Amino acid sequence: MKEKKIKSEKLLRLEKAIRYLLGKGIIEKDKDILKKTDYSKSTLSNMLNGTKNVSTNFINTFCDAFTDINKDWLLTGKDDMLFENIKQEQAKSDTVQLELSFSRIADSNATLADTNAKLSKQIIKLSNEILNFKKVYLAAEQDPVVDRTVAANQ
Repeated sequence: MKEKKIKSEKLLRLEKAIRYLLGKGIIEKDKDILKKTDYSKSTLSNMLNGTKNVSTNFINTFCDAFTDINKDWLLTGKDDMLFENIKQEQAKSDTVQLELSFSRIADSNATLADTNAKLSKQIIKLSNEILNFKKVYLAAEQDPVVDRTVAANQ
């Protein structure tokens, strides 16, 4: 009785990558993988049927030949199979970060505008108080009877 081979996770990911390449028309047959990787038919066949482990060297060569495929995904299962998906996710993340930054800047700008308006009012108020003080002081200088401390408090 023939023993059934248990496929490794790495082999399952390689098969998925090959199905993707076939589905996209990047390759038409396994022969196209052989041409691009310079591996023999028997080596590839042994890896795909599970009699030989999928080597790291093969994964490196495969990913050099098919640059859409993420080598880290093939080796470890981490991230996405396609670099395009990773780039899209990164672009989405960057967009969200930019939107958050823009929102923070807009909030800061509104706060600064409010503070600026309050300070402008305070400056006008203080300028008016200085003008009033000058008027009272000048009036007191011209009339020596006027008590300067009383005039300053008006």
